[in-house]
Amino acid sequence: PNEYNGGTLATAGDLVFQGNGEAEFVAYHAGSGQVLWKYFTGTAIIAPPVTYRVAGTQYVSVLAGWGGSRGLRHPPSGRAQEYFQEGILFTFKLDGLAPPPALTKSTRRVSDLKTAGLAADAREAVRGEKLYSDHCSGCHGPIDGKAGVIPDLATTPVAYHQIWSQVVLDGILAQSKGMPSFKDRLTEEEARAIQHFVIQETLGLFQE
Repeated sequence: PNEYNGGTLATAGDLVFQGNGEAEFVAYHAGSGQVLWKYFTGTAIIAPPVTYRVAGTQYVSVLAGWGGSRGLRHPPSGRAQEYFQEGILFTFKLDGLAPPPALTKSTRRVSDLKTAGLAADAREAVRGEKLYSDHCSGCHGPIDGKAGVIPDLATTPVAYHQIWSQVVLDGILAQSKGMPSFKDRLTEEEARAIQHFVIQETLGLFQE
């Protein structure tokens, strides 16, 4: 069970709606607690749902999104771990037809790494593991392949590996609310050691 779940909404029709940390939006019977309906959103839910009526039709909306003090550093539960946690608003109505959202799965990049000739130096990876723990793990968390708010570095595209120093040290992604510059904290050699550790862990996680 997930320790982060969304708030609840009770309706006059004896329904209780709640989103959870496994990316499910669920309708329960208010009296028995029986699950009457559920929908997989891909993005874990912390916010409470709301209900409203427009032109005689009742809607239920919930903002799906993973974050907060714990959510920032830890992935959600269940199948939600397979998806990048991007905020999205879901709205439902009785007998409505809702096409599935364009969910983005966490991509495994082992073949890409090998094709690009990226490999890890074992000695540098050992050094990089300590540096990663000191400078990176607080935001990116463990390299375990689970998608969260801040990308697990096991999903780092080859294109970013090829410009690693520009991303980590120069902060070229900072303007798009991405990785800030760590030039004041890491040397070029230290950044490269971290990259060796990331590549080593990625190759170890997703054997093909």
